[in-house]
Amino acid sequence: MKKSAIFLLVFAVAFLVAKPKLTVMLVIDQFAADYIPKLRVHLTHGIGRLLDNAIVYEQAFYPHAVLETAVGHASLGTGAIPAGHGIVANSWLDQYNKDHALTAKNADEIMAKTFMYKFLKQKNNYAVALSIKDRAAVGMAGSNAPAIYLDQIDGEFKVTKTTSVITDILKAANKKIAQPYQTRWQLAYEDEKFYNFPHIDNYDYASEPSLFDAQSHTETATSRDKFIDVFVKLPAANELLLAMAQQYIKAMVPKLASDGALLVCVSLSPLDKIGHIYGPFSREVIDMIYHLDKQILEFMQAIEQIIKPQDILYTLTADHGVMPIPELEREQYPQAGRIMAGDMVQSVNKYIKQKFGVSSIIRGHKMPHIYLDQKKLKKMTSKKRHAVKQAIGEKLCSYPGISAVFDAKKLAKSDAPIGSIAWLFKNNMYKGRSGDLFVLVAPHIVASKYVGGTKHYTPYACNTHVPLMLYQQGMYQHKYVKQKVWATQLAPTLASINGIKHTRHMLESLPGVF
Repeated sequence: MKKSAIFLLVFAVAFLVAKPKLTVMLVIDQFAADYIPKLRVHLTHGIGRLLDNAIVYEQAFYPHAVLETAVGHASLGTGAIPAGHGIVANSWLDQYNKDHALTAKNADEIMAKTFMYKFLKQKNNYAVALSIKDRAAVGMAGSNAPAIYLDQIDGEFKVTKTTSVITDILKAANKKIAQPYQTRWQLAYEDEKFYNFPHIDNYDYASEPSLFDAQSHTETATSRDKFIDVFVKLPAANELLLAMAQQYIKAMVPKLASDGALLVCVSLSPLDKIGHIYGPFSREVIDMIYHLDKQILEFMQAIEQIIKPQDILYTLTADHGVMPIPELEREQYPQAGRIMAGDMVQSVNKYIKQKFGVSSIIRGHKMPHIYLDQKKLKKMTSKKRHAVKQAIGEKLCSYPGISAVFDAKKLAKSDAPIGSIAWLFKNNMYKGRSGDLFVLVAPHIVASKYVGGTKHYTPYACNTHVPLMLYQQGMYQHKYVKQKVWATQLAPTLASINGIKHTRHMLESLPGVF
């Protein structure tokens, strides 16, 4: 069987050396691969250190079509694709039109074991996942490991499974954010050369006022809800998450047995929060990455005072990329634009009602998933059912900006070539959760319910292409890999490095290199 590049590169040495005492997985939410060449000259701290010293996979992609936080973290956490782990979107509909989502309360929605689950099955191992978002932390942790997250309704950090060490960490973190907290955003650099990019201060198509506008922070002193809403978009939130991870490592290292190890997964969410609102060209996004660069170096230096650098394995990647704000692309791509998804679905339903007398045939949508009313379809003759489905597809495709519509049943039976758009959608199918149809929007088109901001669910490189780096001093270092690899290969690779047997679903996510 043809194996993957990333798997072979580290597998060859994984059993020749001792496993790391600490594995740190850093997942920067919405950190698209194209930020690296754009900002490389200015990334001189933590991200820069990894780029200079790590094994850097320049062509790492996700092998599925829907790129969202829950999906990406479940794929990274398990090493499986959505067809294996079942998380097909941030939220999805079941056959009764009930909404489901991956949350702190239902980690068992993940239908495959996470790498963290396998890690904790080893004697004397400890692990934790941290994020602002519960779906991110749970996607990495699964149902049996502690997942720390910020409950934005209650305004405090919580955990799915606690220990005395984690209880102390939560107390300290919650004390910090319970007090009046500075929400002003100080730029990482005073020199404007760091921000000399087109559209960096164009907020005409953002969905909220700039966070550098003082008016964005005026209510934080008196409104707890407003404070939390702003806090999760700030570099300060990343700083606090990394401090919590550092506190956990400091407390747990003395407890490790000679054969024990730590696994700490940190998902840094604020970049995603502001990326949706302001887009990837914005000052907020560029400066957030600069802050992350500095914060990650400070974190690395701090934990290397606790445990020898040679005993730490770092990984850095992202759960997905991001689409540019289409209105800011029109100078280069005149076809760039925006589709109001709800209006499109309503129009299709109206058309089918007029043509066939069937109302509300589309019962719901979670772009790009389109859910049809199967009860109504089953009552039709096969001829009419075929005509109705064909009419739905044709009507959807008639919209400017819609490139194709895939029928899930046909897709399931197809032999789509590895790496093709059809294959990416096929990998995103899970019975009872994914849509009956998938809508493929054209490049540079955003389909959502928002008139501003942007998204990241399409199967194009802007969303599927992510950074991927592995670094352990004296072991996994100083190599740039240009061959295309799958981001899902990270979990089985880390399993090999830690001497853990792969589960079957991990191997199934390695169809080869495209």
